[in-house]
Amino acid sequence: MHTNHFQLMSINGRPHQGHGMQDVANVSPKGRLVLRMRFKHYAGKTVTHCHILNHGTGA
Repeated sequence: MHTNHFQLMSINGRPHQGHGMQDVANVSPKGRLVLRMRFKHYAGKTVTHCHILNHGTGA
């Protein structure tokens, strides 16, 4: 997300113990995260992306 920090509330239906603010979270294949986020106002577009290189290149 990088633009807006979030609280990770649960991972795959299980409550997440640490509720500190963060901007990165790992998601397992077909995994599900519940996030709490306050969106800031930014003019223009923003991108949500993955830092695992294989995911971006399709390799």
